[in-house]
Amino acid sequence: MAQPPSAPLFGRILFLGLLALGLRAEIVLQEKVQPLPFMHQGPFVRTGDGAIWGMDSRGALISKDEGRTWSTRTIFDPLRFEPSGERALLRTREGVILYAFLNRKELRFNWDDQKGGPQADCRLPVYLLRSSDDGATWAAPEMLQDGWCGAVRQMIRLRSGRILLICQQAKANPARHVTINHFSDDLGQTWRPSEVIDMGAAGNYRDSGRGITASTHGGAIEGTVLEKSNG
Repeated sequence: MAQPPSAPLFGRILFLGLLALGLRAEIVLQEKVQPLPFMHQGPFVRTGDGAIWGMDSRGALISKDEGRTWSTRTIFDPLRFEPSGERALLRTREGVILYAFLNRKELRFNWDDQKGGPQADCRLPVYLLRSSDDGATWAAPEMLQDGWCGAVRQMIRLRSGRILLICQQAKANPARHVTINHFSDDLGQTWRPSEVIDMGAAGNYRDSGRGITASTHGGAIEGTVLEKSNG
């Protein structure tokens, strides 16, 4: 079914992307969905002064008029760091802002199914950037996880105060991803990894119609979490 011209821009872009891959699907949007007045990608946080913060490959994006206009701010060395579109952003009630991202400056994709999948030098590391004063100043990015992490999707704070960052890492033989959750009990100053969640190669697929040429999307991949009422 063709997408109506009045549909929000994201829906039209997604529809065209599916057509480009040779796939057809009806995109159904809730009737109250409205397009945002900007094209910046979330997540977003609101600081104590009411400003909205987002992030992109250049640094911070800040709006003080509810998203109508945005200013940019450099918060890391652009010669060393280039965050990808996969990111997680969290602000605590104490005014600590945590930003996790994948650094494209160190990206090297070396995946060979005939040799077990990701090779030793296949890497896209995870970095964490921290501000303890609601974005006024930022510490230098620190590497949280090496190796190949294809996506960082979520960071949440539990009722206990613990902060949880959901990551993944590529593993070989069999080629797959595993989930590694990093957690902090001191507002992001120090981090520890959880036990590895390893589902084996479950879900791996190779389909030229989707543009996938290797078994790169199997295992415990792109996880998200929620805290249930029972903890």
